[in-house]
Amino acid sequence: VMYVQEWHMKQLGGKAAQNRCNATDVIPHLKALRTMADDLERAFPDLADDERFVKQASGMRATLDVALSSPPLNCEGVNTTIAKIGESCKGCHQDFK
Repeated sequence: VMYVQEWHMKQLGGKAAQNRCNATDVIPHLKALRTMADDLERAFPDLADDERFVKQASGMRATLDVALSSPPLNCEGVNTTIAKIGESCKGCHQDFK
């Protein structure tokens, strides 16, 4: 799960670096990240009952829901979205890595 999420994050960063930040370039990666976020608790069954993990996973889903409900319109927005998703990732990694 983490490797695939990392790949999608790198794709988003690559799109921004290439100045390819149209909805068709970005939304598929955001959707994939959001779909995978639905399975975080199942992907880490030993943590599924940990209140901190559940909160972090929920926060990741919320971050991605916001990104999908109001997708970035330009590369600056893509970079901001990447940073917000990265903060969600970082919070969980700080608690559990």
